[in-house]
Order: sequence, then C-alpha cells, then structure tokens
Amino acid sequence: MRKRRPPKRRAPKAQRASFVVETLDAEGVGRVGDLRLPFALPGEEVEALVVGKQGRVVARKADAAVRHKPICRHFGRPGDGCGGCALQHLGGDTALEVKSQRLLSAVHRVFPNATIDAVYLSPQHSRRRSLFAVQPDRAGFRALGEKSIVPLTECFILRPELLEELQPLRRLAGQMGMPFDAQLTLTTSGIDASLFALDEEKLDLRQRELIAAFTEERDYARLSVGGTVLAARREPVVEFGG
Repeated sequence: MRKRRPPKRRAPKAQRASFVVETLDAEGVGRVGDLRLPFALPGEEVEALVVGKQGRVVARKADAAVRHKPICRHFGRPGDGCGGCALQHLGGDTALEVKSQRLLSAVHRVFPNATIDAVYLSPQHSRRRSLFAVQPDRAGFRALGEKSIVPLTECFILRPELLEELQPLRRLAGQMGMPFDAQLTLTTSGIDASLFALDEEKLDLRQRELIAAFTEERDYARLSVGGTVLAARREPVVEFGG
C-alpha cells in the first residue's frame, strides 16, 4: 500500500490593516509592538499586509518629518523593496546615529561603560564585496524578506565594477540553464567569484567549460562553485590600510 503524502501546508493568508508606527528598532525597522514594518518610520500611518509578526507596507498615508528621499530608485516600499539597504529613508546623519547606537548597544554587552569617539561613514560606490541572486532574465539583490529578485539598474553602495558583472552573470546562468547566487569580491588582482546554490559534483563537462571560458572572458582572478575552485588565473589579493 502506497503511503499517502502529508498534505502541503498552506501559507498563511496576509491580512491588510492600518497601523501607526511606534518605534524604530536597532536595525532601522519600524515597529508596532512586536510587528515589524520595514521602510516605515515612527509616527507614520501605513497600510500593510501582515503575516504573523512581519508586515509589508503597501501604502503610506503621511510621511514622518524625518523621512528622507532615498537616493536609489530600488529602495523601500512602495517600490522594489530592495533588501540591500535598510536606512536610506533616514538620510545620512540620522542613519549614522542609528548605526552608532546599534554598535554601542553591542559593545555595552561586554564593556558597559564604553563610548564611541567617532563612526566612519563609507563613501558612495565603495563596497567591494556583494552577494547577488542571478537568473537568466534578472540579477540583483533579493527584495527584503522575499525570494523575488530586484533587477538592479543602479546601486550607490557598490563599486561600479561589481554592478557591471550582472549582465554577464545573467548570460552565464542562461547558458548553464540554471540560476545561482554569486558572491563577488573585488580584489587587487581581479574579481574573486564564488557561485552558490549549485551542486559542483553534478556539473557536466559543458557547464564546466562554460565556467572556465567565462572566467577567462571576464578576466576574473578566480571562480569557485560551492567552495571548490574550478578556474584560477591569479591569486586573489586584498589590501587593507596600505
């Protein structure tokens, strides 16, 4: 007798409701009690779809006085809801204060009387490492709290050299016939790439040849799949502080 498969659990249905945001937590997420409302600020009345303790803002009835216009078109809700940034709606000074308090809270767990003299704010287009989700038709960051991919057309955080790799990575995913995650690190000797969500042992000869050709075409220093190096042209080198 064949065993019956257990019935699939249905995802809980989202409930739409109105809220007035009460606080901002250490991660910059708006909160009403235990309910998380990303991209919302204290004092704002919002419409949100709620599942459990997680809400997704679909409309704002009014903006808080401290709300700042994001510099990136992908940030926030309503919109793409890109999960790469969390504080662009606060503006530079307020976001820096939130980050300072987050850091100080962590330090105080070990050193209760510690103080922070200064916090360094990284300039735009300076981050040299990022994890992208890649499919043949799109590549970028995942939407906050979701599996969908935000197809990036701009990013004020990343080094431009990393953003330029999205289109070639999409092409590679199409040629291989499978999506993957790609962590790219911009090193002194070139990009060091690691592909995840792929089983290296199941790659056939054609797919391995595609990876090798891609590494040479894009002049990567190295490319790995699931921790196994498949193509190495130069040793990746990262310099810190000179």
